[in-house]
Amino acid sequence: METSIPVSTGKHSFFLILLCVFSGFSNLLSLFVTLMVLIYGKSVCFVDSVPVIDIMAEELRHGSIVFYFIKAGVHILCLFTLVLLARGLRKGLILYALCQLLLLALPWLFLQSLGVSYLTMITAISLIFALFFIMLFSLALPKKTEKTPEPLP
Repeated sequence: METSIPVSTGKHSFFLILLCVFSGFSNLLSLFVTLMVLIYGKSVCFVDSVPVIDIMAEELRHGSIVFYFIKAGVHILCLFTLVLLARGLRKGLILYALCQLLLLALPWLFLQSLGVSYLTMITAISLIFALFFIMLFSLALPKKTEKTPEPLP
């Protein structure tokens, strides 16, 4: 008979929940701005007044409707993966990393009119934050349980 030695205590880490909240806020903000542009059109003026969102607003002005729907869908999927991560499931980390990779690739597929230098800068900045969050999530998630073999009599 094999016994399992749990590495974690079974409680959710405060740090993991905090990471999920920060990443969830970022995804909700991006989803909100994307949906506002979809609903009200490309002439939404409120996004120009917020300094942090001006880069996102520039991307959203040059994108197509398909770009908006795909980006909104990926952000919704990111929110779902954050729920998986908050529950401590490691498959949530893989799905989160894939969503972040897709969010990095979307501007290159739909926003070529912005130019290569702009896309390179945006991708580099987004990649730094995506790798930072992926690394922190991988450190905060509970490790798998270790199975120890039963000693022979």
